[in-house]
Amino acid sequence: EIADVTAAPAFSRSLETCLQQAVDFRDEFRSVLKAISSSQWGLAASKARFLPRIIAGGTGAHHGGQTSSDTYLFAGGVKIELSLFEGTRRYGELEKSRAEVRETMARAEEVADGIAFEVIVAYVGIQEAREGITYSETAVNRGKENLKVLRHMFEQGDATATDVIDAEWALLRAKEHYYKSLYQYRMALAQLDYAVGAPAAESSPVVNRAR
Repeated sequence: EIADVTAAPAFSRSLETCLQQAVDFRDEFRSVLKAISSSQWGLAASKARFLPRIIAGGTGAHHGGQTSSDTYLFAGGVKIELSLFEGTRRYGELEKSRAEVRETMARAEEVADGIAFEVIVAYVGIQEAREGITYSETAVNRGKENLKVLRHMFEQGDATATDVIDAEWALLRAKEHYYKSLYQYRMALAQLDYAVGAPAAESSPVVNRAR
């Protein structure tokens, strides 16, 4: 069944809070952070190739029997490898890793700017719709009072039927504007829900004064 929803959900969050929610809840941020971490690990690996490789090893043996004493043999060593003729290849890999980091950072900045733009547009839409609701509420209340006065004047013979009809029509237009503002407000809240990745409106609705 279609319900006549006349109450506007409460919303009191700041723009900074909404942007922080987007950082906390949008999956795109986690994806780009993982990509940045992966590219930085690749850069660290490329830098490590310029360092010498140190390999340590050892072995041990035991010899003994009934006719001879126990003998223990141990051997160990450390090997250091340093490639001297791969400088060009290693520098190429290093520059490639740095380019991947820069590309990942640029992609992350693009994603962050896009999400921030979505949040700001939805937030501005909420503020504009709330102003429209406040304005239309005032117009509805004035229209009701004006219609009440004109009906009383019509009963006293001081106003015509046309005056009453005009007042009713003005009240109808004011209510129509209120519902349009309410619709835009809920649409902006839904857009903000998507932009931040979490519900934006509080659970308790505000009291409507324009019924």
